Amino acid sequence: MTPFPPIVQTLNYPQYSSKDEYGDDHPIWNTSTIAQIHIQIAPKDLKKLILPSNMDDRDYMHVNFTFFNGAVKEQMNNVGMRVKGGASRAFAKKSWKLSFNAFEKGRKWFGQNKLPLKATSMTPMYVRELSSIAGLKSMGAPAQRASFANIYINGESWGLYTMFEDPGRDEYLNSRFGTAKGALWKCSVRLRFCVSHCTFSLTYLLCSSRQYRFC
Repeated sequence: MTPFPPIVQTLNYPQYSSKDEYGDDHPIWNTSTIAQIHIQIAPKDLKKLILPSNMDDRDYMHVNFTFFNGAVKEQMNNVGMRVKGGASRAFAKKSWKLSFNAFEKGRKWFGQNKLPLKATSMTPMYVRELSSIAGLKSMGAPAQRASFANIYINGESWGLYTMFEDPGRDEYLNSRFGTAKGALWKCSVRLRFCVSHCTFSLTYLLCSSRQYRFC
């Protein structure tokens, strides 16, 4: 696989703070290759995760995790895994979130507590997220690290995924801003619970944060 070309910086803003250890050379997100991730999980736990009746559960299941991308080869037991996403939870190809500290508090993997794995079912060309990230980085805006991974669960291929840095964590905030203090917002559209009577926009609703909460 040919490495992605370097991102041209149109604005001279640094992407990383002095608290970041890796810069663009993070060993997990090696964009010169497609990582291989193998998950071993009890069949009953996998069945529970993918049952439509459990699609809104956020409970982590115990799994064993193996990762290889040419630069890193790692095997880790007692990792947590659950389904992630919004409307995509109803899709056959699930998006996943791995948690390295769900069952072993304080454990990190190359500075990461969590590893989101997005199925990219809505963008089968697999380019929208990575091209958007490249555009943000070129403008000096903070953006997640990302690369591709093939996922295997109990030896069965689940296909190609996009592997992201989790932006909702102190590690990410310290990496980009040098501090984890301040407001961190997530735009969440709960389509299953809000279809016919809700509208969504970027309308300014005054300064109170309460005005922007989902109700």
